[in-house]
Amino acid sequence: MEISLKYFGYFDSETIKPTFDPGVNVNCPICNKRLQRPIQTISFLCKAKSYFYRIHKKCANLESEQKIESMIVDLLIVKVIS
Repeated sequence: MEISLKYFGYFDSETIKPTFDPGVNVNCPICNKRLQRPIQTISFLCKAKSYFYRIHKKCANLESEQKIESMIVDLLIVKVIS
């Protein structure tokens, strides 16, 4: 599984609209196929930002979600260090 930040939206502050929203015309980060309904939005906190991503409901499972979130945290840490 390869992860790119382009699949993840985020809020910089407590606003109604996200600072960045990748939309629904992206691939599911779990199966890498174009998102189609039904989809599920998953959110998590990291580095004082609220991040979110969308997956196919059929792809939803805790193990994959934890792996994705861990990979994103690692990407964000590398981005801050570089």
